Amino acid sequence: MSIEEQPTEKIVREIELNISEPEKLINKCVILSKRAQKEENQEELRKSGAISLLVRIMKRYRKETLLLEKVLGALNNCSLDPANCSYLGQNTQIFELIIDLLTNYPKYDTEIISRVIGVIWNLSTSEENIQIFHKAKGLELFVKLLKEKSEVKEIQERGLGALTYLAVSDSISPLLPNLGVLEIIGDACTKFNTEDDLVLIERATICVFNLAAYEENTQMIFKSKIPSTIIELIKQFNDQNQIVLRCVGFFSNLTTTSEYYSVITEINLIAVFIQLLIKYKADLQIIRFVLNTILNLIQLSENKPSFVDNQGLEVLVMLMSEYEQLPIIQKKCCEILVYFASEEAYQDLFLTTKAISAIIIAMNTHPTDTVLLGNSAVCLSNLFFYENCKSQILDNQGILIFLQALKTNIKNRKFAERASLFLLNITCDKNGRELVLDYGGKKLCKQLLKTHKESKVLMKRMKATLTNMNVEL
Repeated sequence: MSIEEQPTEKIVREIELNISEPEKLINKCVILSKRAQKEENQEELRKSGAISLLVRIMKRYRKETLLLEKVLGALNNCSLDPANCSYLGQNTQIFELIIDLLTNYPKYDTEIISRVIGVIWNLSTSEENIQIFHKAKGLELFVKLLKEKSEVKEIQERGLGALTYLAVSDSISPLLPNLGVLEIIGDACTKFNTEDDLVLIERATICVFNLAAYEENTQMIFKSKIPSTIIELIKQFNDQNQIVLRCVGFFSNLTTTSEYYSVITEINLIAVFIQLLIKYKADLQIIRFVLNTILNLIQLSENKPSFVDNQGLEVLVMLMSEYEQLPIIQKKCCEILVYFASEEAYQDLFLTTKAISAIIIAMNTHPTDTVLLGNSAVCLSNLFFYENCKSQILDNQGILIFLQALKTNIKNRKFAERASLFLLNITCDKNGRELVLDYGGKKLCKQLLKTHKESKVLMKRMKATLTNMNVEL
């Protein structure tokens, strides 16, 4: 029987017998490494003692570079399995050995360093392992290595892979910007940014997406070159949807803080994102992140002109038409439109873009989605003050559709409160008042009062509404 066909337990015994002869171990470690490439062999490698034995060899023969390379390759493959990863992490010697290799990395070639990082990457899929690594000061050494090996693509590529996991650790992520990780990511994206570097770029974008999810990191991200770097990546790789997805997700996370919105203005983010809505209108994940970001940004009035100037409202209406049956898109678009409907400067756009019609269609198509209905009601309520907009609301049966939705969802307090403002505004107008009465609005108003006695806001509005209609309580 050839050695390749021998059971793992027998190979382990032979390694133990020849442990003092490193040259005899190389081939056997290569065989273990190959076996670890197959998922079905992972449990056997753990139970046979092969993983523990590899750690022993690594400790004993750190100066035997060829053997060390093969051992690290085998450990790399073994630790891809979650159970093996956890098992390996319980052997504290592995962390001591990794720390030693990181400390003395100038003694080793790129292949060995790369495999060490591969083991760190796999171990970092476990929070327990991350904590052990951090307590042993491994994090600082790892980041230092990435800084000093910034010219080596293979090391950066694997290092960024490990950082994708470190960046989602609640205790570790907020430490990374202060250690210089943002500079490492930015530098890597600047040095390696061709079509041949897509793996590295994608890992870099996952890192920044994960980092931006933590509010503690926001300030340092905004002060770094990362936002402008990510915008350049979107422009350069705008046909790579996974890269674009992480980039827009990064900005979606980042823009929940308005303190640094001037940076967003400088990099012309809104214009780029509106183009993405057009290019990726069939990709729901990207669309949702982009809409989230736009919603975050337009809450600041300074960002509204850029959105309008780049045909943002037209694009929103186009999306509402494309995704008529999808409430999640309708909801987000209506929420954005709320911020424009409240300003007189934008009323004409609601007419020219047919946004009013789109809002009413959304209400009619999704009569039980109270969040969408609430945002729609706020939009129409604000627009009803303008004569041209009022005419279009009436022409599109907006009041009838609104009252039908209110009747269906009358018990939902939040929606009822938002709807009560629209009712009040409608009944201030003669035509609106008559339509509300024609469509059974008197009964509906009294029902609202009866259903939501505890809502002072609603009670006040409904009493005023009934007064407008000359109806006694």
